[in-house]
Amino acid sequence: MRTKKMIKYVLAVVILPFLAMSCQEEEATKEEITTEVDITKWKWELKRVNAVNKTLAPQKNDYFRDNAFLLEFRSDSTFQLSTSANLAGGYYNIIQYGDITISNYQRWTEVAEPKDERELNDSLISVFNRATSYEVINNTLTFEGEVGEVVFEKE
Repeated sequence: MRTKKMIKYVLAVVILPFLAMSCQEEEATKEEITTEVDITKWKWELKRVNAVNKTLAPQKNDYFRDNAFLLEFRSDSTFQLSTSANLAGGYYNIIQYGDITISNYQRWTEVAEPKDERELNDSLISVFNRATSYEVINNTLTFEGEVGEVVFEKE
């Protein structure tokens, strides 16, 4: 009987610290992956727009605009995110880290867009205008909202 109690005691003394350490390591890993980066200090290149039932991505680097699909925060409330052919931008408000409102994101110019790029441009404006949260994991910035998500990578 004493041997069984002793084995249980030794197992408890040895196993419990390992369990506690593994839980702490998991917490540390989560903190390292998601960091509180000031997203306004960087330029972000569009990688894809995940709309309701479709994923769209820029297909080439030679666009009418040199800064096409490049998210740049211009001030404490404005940003520029041009489409493949048109200047575009709007307003943002970071409520707290991870919570954001995007408003009045629209095209500022009216250059005709190639047909094959129109769907991406329209989806970008529609989905990004409804973003309500964001997350940074490593060099990837993801905005999420009611109709999809927009994914960028740090330039």
